[in-house]
Amino acid sequence: MRIGYQGISPYSKRGDEQLNQELLLKNCDKVIIEKATWFSEKMTLVASIDSVNAGDEFVVCSLRFLAQDTKKLIAFIELIESKGAMLTVLDMDNSLSGRFKALKAFEHYVTSAKIMKGKSSSKKSQGRKPIELGTVLRVKNLKKYSKKSISEIARDCEISRRSVNRILNNEEK
Repeated sequence: MRIGYQGISPYSKRGDEQLNQELLLKNCDKVIIEKATWFSEKMTLVASIDSVNAGDEFVVCSLRFLAQDTKKLIAFIELIESKGAMLTVLDMDNSLSGRFKALKAFEHYVTSAKIMKGKSSSKKSQGRKPIELGTVLRVKNLKKYSKKSISEIARDCEISRRSVNRILNNEEK
C-alpha cells in the first residue's frame, strides 16, 4: 500500500504548499493530512508511521515535513525502516547528489525555522508605557496646589517633562 503523508511547514512562504502536496500525493492509496500547526505531540505523524506495515511505501513531498531537526528526522526514518516499509521522498532523487541536495534543503529549512521562531519570540512591545492614574492625579495636584515648575514636577513624579505637559494639556481639553 502506498501511504501519503501531507505534512506541515509553519514558516513556509508559499501559500499553495498544501495544494502542491495534494497534487504530488494524488497517486497514493491513502493520504494522511496533518492537523497540527507546529511540530508537537499532537501530530498524527507517529500514529501514521505506526500504521505502516511491512512492504508499504510511506510517501512525503519533502524531508521538512517529517521533523524539525536532524535527530528526529533520523529517528523517524529508522522507525519506518524498522517496520519493513520504504520511505519515498518526492523531492529527492535516488542519486547521491540528489540525496545530498534534499538533506541540504532540509538543513536550510531547519535553520530558517529556528531564525523565524527566534524573531517571533524576541519581539518587544513598543511604544510608551501608559502613565498610572495615581501619577496623573499627583501631577495635576502638584501643578494646581504648588508653585513647582514642570521640571520639578517631572522629577518628583519620576516621569519626563513631556509626559507632564501631555497630562496637563489633556486636562485643559
